[in-house]
Amino acid sequence: MSGGWRSVHNLKEAAGRSMTAERTKEMQDSMIANVREELHELSQPVTAMMCLLELAKMQGDDASMREAIDNALRECVRVVGSVRRVRLVLEEARKERLS
Repeated sequence: MSGGWRSVHNLKEAAGRSMTAERTKEMQDSMIANVREELHELSQPVTAMMCLLELAKMQGDDASMREAIDNALRECVRVVGSVRRVRLVLEEARKERLS
């Protein structure tokens, strides 16, 4: 490769690395934002479960306990969904990093 073509080739490689670095940064920023959002979504049902169960404990009757447990179980489903979404985001980031 002659000197001129080598310089053009080197510039193209440098530009490619720069674009890759920018794309990587964008992906990392997006992943962080997604994880933060999911963590917020995760904390809501956990807080709801704590409140529901504490209220049922204070009321003390069987009907209140059953209702609190049913509601807490629904909130558990939300937690599991949030955990799955965080796992997917992290898995996508891992695959992108490896490619």
